[in-house]
Formats: sequence, structure tokens, C-alpha cells
Amino acid sequence: WCRREEGGWKFSKVRQSYLLRAWPDPVKLPREAFGLLLSYLPTMHEGAIARTLEQATAVAAAAEEERKRLEACLDEAERAED
Repeated sequence: WCRREEGGWKFSKVRQSYLLRAWPDPVKLPREAFGLLLSYLPTMHEGAIARTLEQATAVAAAAEEERKRLEACLDEAERAED
């Protein structure tokens, strides 16, 4: 996508849909591809941007909950050792 001005680039709805579903999973979308996706996101239609922001918010909230859960487990384990 980043070389679309050079020619040879073609929009693919299937590829876009996959990327927008797969981006939270580093196995499905490696770090290098994620960087390219970030440069692509601002060019999307408003609806796709809004859905992606909602998804990102949900992913961040889930990660924060997991962090809190793990922190509570560690605190509990430390208290059990004392």
C-alpha cells in the first residue's frame, strides 16, 4: 500500500477486511505489517475508522483488565509467601 504511487498497487476489499480483523493478533499480523497498516488507517472511510477505533478501545480495555488480574495474582502470591 505504501508504494501505491509507484504503480502496481491494487485495493483489495478482502485483504482490507482481513487486516482490520487480524490486527490485534501479532501471530496473524506481524509487527512489520502492523506498521504498514497504521500508515493505511487514516486513508480509510470514516465508518471503517470508527469500527477500528472501537475495536482498539476494546482491545486496550481487555489488556488493562488482564494486567490488573495478573497484578492481583502476583500480590496474592507475595502475601502467601509472607
